[in-house]
Amino acid sequence: MEAEEKKGGVPFRLSTCLDFINCMDDCGMTESSFVGNVHTLCGGERGGIIKIRLDDVLMHNKEWASKFPNVTVEHLSKTGSDHNLLLVRCSDDQQHVIKYLKFLNFWTDQEDYLSLVNLGN
Repeated sequence: MEAEEKKGGVPFRLSTCLDFINCMDDCGMTESSFVGNVHTLCGGERGGIIKIRLDDVLMHNKEWASKFPNVTVEHLSKTGSDHNLLLVRCSDDQQHVIKYLKFLNFWTDQEDYLSLVNLGN
């Protein structure tokens, strides 16, 4: 969608992206930020090398974005393909603490113990 995202081949023309940009806008989609190499595809065409940012992560609705405010996208190295791998991490930034039940036997000796505990009856 931007000239910086393409090197080689036919020169970038914004007009070729307008339908996609309008579709993203109509659907309320936003493009994620990323870390790593700008180009996610490297291939050859008629003897020349083309590098382009073809792969992307799009976020659709505000509810999802608010549930996962910290989305990180990392462009990894290619492995067996001309496309780079994308690693997407979603985080809600909340510390999830595991709370274990602590039961102390002396509680059963308390006068109101049975009235507080529902034994499934």
